[in-house]
Formats: sequence, structure tokens, C-alpha cells
Amino acid sequence: MEEVEKPQLDKGKVLVKMEVGTLCGSDLHLFERPRPPEDYPLAPGFSGHECVGTVEGSDAADFEAGDRVLICPWPPIGFAQYVVLAPEYLVKLPPEADLRELVVGQQLGTVIYCCKKMPNVIDMDVAVLGQGTGGMLLTAMLRHMGARKVIGIDVVGYRLEVAKKMGATHVVDASREDLVQAVGDITDGRMVDLAVEAVGEPETVNQVADLIRERGYLVFYGIAPAGNLELDYMNFFRKHPIAVTSSRTEEEEGHRSFNLAMDMIVQGRIDVTPLISHQLPLSRIGEAYDLALHKRDGAVKVLLDLQS
Repeated sequence: MEEVEKPQLDKGKVLVKMEVGTLCGSDLHLFERPRPPEDYPLAPGFSGHECVGTVEGSDAADFEAGDRVLICPWPPIGFAQYVVLAPEYLVKLPPEADLRELVVGQQLGTVIYCCKKMPNVIDMDVAVLGQGTGGMLLTAMLRHMGARKVIGIDVVGYRLEVAKKMGATHVVDASREDLVQAVGDITDGRMVDLAVEAVGEPETVNQVADLIRERGYLVFYGIAPAGNLELDYMNFFRKHPIAVTSSRTEEEEGHRSFNLAMDMIVQGRIDVTPLISHQLPLSRIGEAYDLALHKRDGAVKVLLDLQS
């Protein structure tokens, strides 16, 4: 933790008093990544990017003091008590909903953006490899989109129980079961029509092709911590898959996916409360990272109160 001067409002920008943040899987990757000594100290607020707050001052036409906003900061500097951002990195929030739920809308927005790239999944059998919060939100969306069977896969048993609450019709504990055999049994040997990789680790990136039928769909949502991964190319090649990737939701015109995410939460179309397992003050951010990284105490989504 470091004390720095409160940032001053710049021309054309918005000063936001930060309220609630959450830890994302990509935060954990960045936390673990070795860095050379010259990288330190890191920028104040790094690497927060799932955050909500209240506008304290504005020199931008579309925002005024008191507006509640979702922050899509670039660079990611949201783990701070105040930030100054250009208005294109802010999304207005409805006044009536709980900020602790709306902050999950950042990740739900990235999931919706990913789902827009998928084919029509009505009546498909689908699998989501990885049931972190992103994977669980993908599970929920695929259930809403009309998939017949939604198979949630993870190696952490308690997360599979939460996945059931988020819409999984079947779950597979890959630490205990043969993954391919289990998915084959659930689908009567057909394997799934579409599989989502929502982890980003070398093992899961190479496993996901084993889950689809020939000429099925592969969706890559997980972010690889190392950047480059060794790929079992022929395994992918022989399945003749149709593959898509998804990232940089914050660049979507009009922030449509983020806005839809907020609507879905406020209207009760997706209940994100099963994901929220912990809330800690910013002063205990080290403990928050420990909970999320090592999956302690049933950690799923760890929230930070950014004003304490």
C-alpha cells in the first residue's frame, strides 16, 4: 500500500471516487508474473480493471458529479481510491442497483461480448472448461441462450457446486474423472457441439479440442499468463473446428456488451450473487490476492471496498 497525492481533474476528463473493485483471473496472472527490478514501483492502482465508483468531478459533457459509473481503465489502474479517466472508459450505471452486484457486470460484459461471436447455440450440447467467475458467467449465458446440455468443468469441487447455481446442467470434476470419458458419457458419445476454454493454461488449451465433435466450435476466452503456449496442432487440425477468440471488450463501440450486462443484472435476468464469496477492504488487498490465487475459504469472486 502506498499513499500518493489525490489526482487532479484534467481538461476533458472525469475524476472518479472508487467504490468497489474485484479480482479477475488476469489480475492473478499479473500478480504471479516475474518482473525485472526496473519495473518497480508499479503504477498506483495497478492492475485493477473491474471497478465501479462515483463521479466526484467532471470536465466531460456526458458525466456529472454523483453519476455512478463502471470503470474500464486503460492502463488498468483501478485499485486506488481516486482515478482520473477519459470519458470513453466510463459506463453509466443505473442508480437503483447494488454496486457489489454491478461490479460483476464488468466481467459479464466481457462474457456477453464473447457470446456474440458464437453461433446459435439453441439445442446444442456445450461445455465450459474452467469454472472461475468468467467460466461461471459463460455457463449462465449459454443456459440463457438455449443450450440443451451445459457442462461445467473444473478441478475445484466447491466451484462446481456454484456452477450448478449458475446454470450448469452437468458438472465434471476433472481432478477425479477422466474428462473425455465423462463428457462422452453425458453426450452419449457424441461429444459437445461447442466448447469454451475459460482458463488459459497450456493444459486446458490443449484439452478443449478433445471435447468437441468433429467440425464443432471452439471458443477461447481464457487469457494465457505466459503469452505463448505449446499447441498440440494435429489434435486441433484433425477435428476441423471452427474457432473464435475474444478480448478487448472495452473497445466495443458504445460499450453495448457492458450496458447489456448491467441491464441483465438490474432486471434479475442473471443472478450474480452466488459468485460473490468475500468482500475485504483495500487495506487487506494482499489477503484478497491470497484468497483468490490459492482458492482459500471457498473463494470465488473476491470484492474490495476501495475506500477502506
